[in-house]
Order: sequence, then structure tokens, then C-alpha cells
Amino acid sequence: MEILFVFLLAVTLSCPVQTSVKTCRPNQFSCGDTKCVSLAWKCDGVKDCLNGADEEGCNKTCKPEEFSCGDRRQSCVPMRWKCDGDSDCLNGADEEGCNKTCKPEQFSCGDKRKSCVSMRWRCDGDSDCLNGADEKGCNKTCQPEEFRCGDKLQLCVPMRWRCDGDTDCLNGADEEGCNKTCQPREFSCGDKHKRCLPMIWRCDGETDCLNGADEEDCGE
Repeated sequence: MEILFVFLLAVTLSCPVQTSVKTCRPNQFSCGDTKCVSLAWKCDGVKDCLNGADEEGCNKTCKPEEFSCGDRRQSCVPMRWKCDGDSDCLNGADEEGCNKTCKPEQFSCGDKRKSCVSMRWRCDGDSDCLNGADEKGCNKTCQPEEFRCGDKLQLCVPMRWRCDGDTDCLNGADEEGCNKTCQPREFSCGDKHKRCLPMIWRCDGETDCLNGADEEDCGE
């Protein structure tokens, strides 16, 4: 009996383990092993099967309303994304060979992407084109009710912001050369901005002057 048991054990160990192929549902794709994936994932450009079987033998054709990126994933993007200034294909094919013309109300950045930005963004102090073309060659004139900062961005700020104690120009020009006198019920911070604060803010436990003068020499 012992000899028979040893013989059966030897036969079992010598036989290779057979891996059965899993039977998938009608809406699934069989990877050829024990895994099933959604049929919608077949030829979508992403390997979902460990052996990549779901992406083999694919010959994907884009729809008439789609643009073919021509990459190895055979990606398709909506045709309206062609030459819109944004690279939607991983290889940038949707933005190649474009001869884009900006609309009359748009400014052409003149870059390789042929980007267009709103004309009202031209010379507004913010670079909206990636190459900064919308802020180059500006000769901006401030309105009568505006103060000219005189910086490289040629910023204009409302005249009422001039000498108000807050720096609005990037170079601080709106707070330079001020000769401001505080009112009787105001406290003078005595700083270069000559800022004035309500007297009730004096020694209230909160620092309101930039130099902290309103909380100095306060009695216990």
C-alpha cells in the first residue's frame, strides 16, 4: 500500500499544472489567460491585459468628425480641436501645419502655436501670450482720472489711490512724494507712506501701522 501511494505521488508531481482559459461574458474580451476585460477597452490604446492581447491586431479608424493623431496608440480627437492652439494629441499632430488667422477682435501672439488672445488684453500689464508679445511695444497713455506708475508694464491706477497709504504700483510710485497731513481724529503712523489711521485704533492691541507705531508707548 505504501509503495502504491509513493507511485501516485510521483506521477502527480511530474504532471504539469494546466491553467484553464477563463470563459468571458459576451460584453468582455478574453485575454487568453485567466483574465477578462471590458470589450470597450479593446483597441483603445491602453494595454489592459497583462499580455497586451487587447491591443494586438488593431486597425483603428477615426470617425469622420474626428482627427487622427497618427501615433502608435491610433488616438482620435474631435476635429474641432484641430488648430485650436492646444496640443491634444500626445505628438502635437493636431497643431501642426496650421495656418490660423485670428479674428478682428483678437491679437495674434505670433508664436508657433499661432495663439490668439482677446484684443482687450493687449497692453494691460499682464502677459497673456506665452511669449509675452501682447505686452511688447506698448505705449500706453493713462486716462485723466488715472495715475501713471512709470514702470516697465506702464500700469495705470486710479488717481484716488495716489497717496492713500497703500502701494498699488509695483514700483511704489503712487506713494512717493506725498505730503499728507492726518486729520485731528486720526493717528499718523510716521512711516514713509504717511499713513493715517482712526485714533480709536491707537493702542487697541492690534498692529495697524506697517511699522507698528500705533501700538508703541501704550500705557498698561
